[in-house]
Amino acid sequence: MKTKTLLYSLALLTAIMFTATSWMWGYLLNVFYSFPFLLISVLLFLVAKKNDSNKKRYKAIVFVWGVGITSALISFFIFLL
Repeated sequence: MKTKTLLYSLALLTAIMFTATSWMWGYLLNVFYSFPFLLISVLLFLVAKKNDSNKKRYKAIVFVWGVGITSALISFFIFLL
């Protein structure tokens, strides 16, 4: 039980770190700093969701990813201007 909660918490924390840093496109910091958090979060998400019976709580992580990806795309287009 604790392992499932720990994996969920780590996946959520790394998703939040991705979202918090997804706007940084200067000197391509987004690629080297933000996207690794996304990859770690996806891996933790897949491992945690496979072993957990309560799959509804993982919707929060997907929502945070959506916000982060939207922020990254908007800031990327602003950076191009």
